[in-house]
Formats: sequence, C-alpha cells, structure tokens
Amino acid sequence: MSTRSNIGILEKDKTVRMIYCHFDGYLSWVGKILLEHYTDESKVRELIALGDISSLCENVAPPPGMKHTYDTPIKNVAVAYYRDRGEPFEASSREYFTIEDARLYMQEYLYLFDVARNKWFFTDGKIGLVELTEELCKED
Repeated sequence: MSTRSNIGILEKDKTVRMIYCHFDGYLSWVGKILLEHYTDESKVRELIALGDISSLCENVAPPPGMKHTYDTPIKNVAVAYYRDRGEPFEASSREYFTIEDARLYMQEYLYLFDVARNKWFFTDGKIGLVELTEELCKED
C-alpha cells in the first residue's frame, strides 16, 4: 500500500506549483528527504519540473550516462512517471493559484517549499500548514 503526497513550491506571489508522489509520503520518508536533500530552491524546482513521481529519493537525476528507468532504477534517484516510465507529461505537474486550491487536491500529505522563507511546510489535512522540522520527521 502507498502513502501518497503532493510536493510543491509556494512562489513569492503565493501561487503554488506541485507534483504528485505515489510512495512513502509520510514525514519520516518524504518529509525527511525534503528537509535533508531539497534545501536549495533550484533543486526543488528541478524536482517539480520532473512532473509526477513514483518515489522520492535524495537525487533528482541519475549520473550522466547511467540508465535509470522505472524497472531498473538507480539507487537514491527519484523515479518519475514521464522521464522513467514514458507516461504522458500533460497531466503531470499542476499549477494552482492559492494554497487553499492546492489543498483541495492534496493526498495524505502536502509539502510546500516556501520560496520567500526558504523553508519547507507541510499539512496532513487535519492541521494547518506548519513548518517541517527534524523533530516532526521522527514522530511519524
């Protein structure tokens, strides 16, 4: 069974762009990886540009020249539906105009990287957006 999540970027103008992540969306996996490995805005944007993903890992892309697919993934590299499974990209990434709109489409968890504050926030739908911390990622 999967724990689904959405991962997004909250722009300074308060618009949100997000992708779907199928597996391991809970705090102790996706939350922890985002907090430890996606602290740079450019890396977050690179992740969002992939479109929907099957699983999140420490790295967005495989090393140059290495074959990385859904069936033969390289360890510690995110697996994307479009890039790695050959699925259509049209439905992959979503743009919303407000956080409230993004929450309408959220899965079990919603993670947002706030560009203005350079921090990650999350919600499980039961609480409002709260800052993602190491402590929270241990509790899951």
